[in-house]
Amino acid sequence: MDRPLSIFSLRVVHIQAVDHHLSRLRARARIHRSLGKVGEALADIGEVCSGQLGKDGGMSLKTDHLVADEAFRDEMMARLEP
Repeated sequence: MDRPLSIFSLRVVHIQAVDHHLSRLRARARIHRSLGKVGEALADIGEVCSGQLGKDGGMSLKTDHLVADEAFRDEMMARLEP
C-alpha cells in the first residue's frame, strides 16, 4: 500500500546546467587539428562558436572563450584556403 504524497515527502533535486557539449566539441576540434583533419576541426569549432555566442548573449558580452574559439576558427579557415 502506497503512502499518499505530501509536500514533505517530495525530494527536490537541483539540476545544474553544465554545458559539457561545447567543451567536448572544442576538445574534438583540437584533436582533429592535430591529426590534420582541418575540415572536421572547422565544422566542430564553427558549432562551438555558434553555441558560445548564443550562450554569451551576443556580441555585447564576448567572453575570453569566444575570442579564443573565433581565433581557432579563423586559423582553420586560413589552413583550408589554398
